[in-house]
Order: sequence, then C-alpha cells, then structure tokens
Amino acid sequence: MSDARRPRYRNWMRGEPNNGNGNEHCALYWITRSGWNDGVCKEKINFVICNNNGARLLELQSKVEENWIDLQCRVRGYGFGVWLGLTDLQREGQYVTMSDARRPHYGTG
Repeated sequence: MSDARRPRYRNWMRGEPNNGNGNEHCALYWITRSGWNDGVCKEKINFVICNNNGARLLELQSKVEENWIDLQCRVRGYGFGVWLGLTDLQREGQYVTMSDARRPHYGTG
C-alpha cells in the first residue's frame, strides 16, 4: 500500500466528495457536469483504462487530460460518467490512487 498517493490534480464538484448514504468510496468523472464526484463502487458506470500504466483505471493528471477525456467520452456516448482510479477505502475522505490501495469491487457491465 506504499504506492497509494493523493492525486496532485483534483476537480471535485462543489460539496464533493460527500460520502452520500455512507457508501460512496470510489471517484468518478461526471461528464455532464465536468467535475468529480464520489459514487457507490458497485454501480455500473463506464470506465477508461490506461494501458501505459498497466491497464489501471484512469488517473487524471491535469485539466488538459480531463478535457481530452471529456471530449472522448462525449464522442463515444459514455453517458453521464466514467470511473476514476481513486478510492477512500483506506481512510474515509482521503482519496488516493488505486495503485496499491485497497481496491473496491466495481459493478460489472
């Protein structure tokens, strides 16, 4: 778990992350609102993986990357959001990369 780190770039929507209903522990990029939200890990939401990083979930590093992902998701019709490679399962409210963090179980689909 030593590789887990807080992201340098963050773009949480106002009031997020809020751990709604006490079970939101995975971060997602909300395409329709151009910001980050915390969600229930078992929800069926689209995802983007980065092959250059060992096929990990997306870890946005800058606003430029976020804008590019936003455009790609809109062109592909990915709905309202995509999962990000961040979780707060180790420590509530402190989102870290999933490189070696405790990994959640995502919904299939």
